[in-house]
Amino acid sequence: MIGGSGMRYTPTHIQLMRKLIQLGGDIRVNTIVNKYSDTALILAVCYNLVLNIPMIDFLLENGADVNLCRYNGETQLDLCSSDAAKQRISGAVVNFSSMQKNCRL
Repeated sequence: MIGGSGMRYTPTHIQLMRKLIQLGGDIRVNTIVNKYSDTALILAVCYNLVLNIPMIDFLLENGADVNLCRYNGETQLDLCSSDAAKQRISGAVVNFSSMQKNCRL
């Protein structure tokens, strides 16, 4: 199910995106998808679902920018709902002070 309060990504979503990449498609992992400035990665880290961990890994492997933040300045680390998601996001943050500076209102 995508969207709603129980958002989770399934292995099928990842398979479809891998196929798009193989065919030369641009999955635009950093595209803002709603009025809150959410990206696919932000949505994946917001929900406490173990099923989202493979999607978080996939998005990070394909260029998702961990330095992007929501309209109100919340960083992706702020939004992480599970320890596993926090580990992946914090491991991908290269310059934490830069992320904080970019997310100030």
